[in-house]
Amino acid sequence: MTIEMQFPETKVREIVTEAIKAELDKRFPKTERNIPRIESAKAMGITVVTWDKRAIEGLFKTVKIGGKVFIRESEQSRILNQSRY
Repeated sequence: MTIEMQFPETKVREIVTEAIKAELDKRFPKTERNIPRIESAKAMGITVVTWDKRAIEGLFKTVKIGGKVFIRESEQSRILNQSRY
């Protein structure tokens, strides 16, 4: 006994797209965003010079990519949740 079902093309596309997205998310987890120091300083309400000093003091960890300095999004959130920086 064979049961044959027909689905609209849009529904099949939707199912396949969801399956592919789920598999990609499983294999390649999303990475954190690296925030440029200028954007980070602005969010903290301090100057870039002060931001640089705080980074040198070790208040937060930075990431260097191609000569540019960034802060990870999680590190930025941690700093912003503290009372002083």
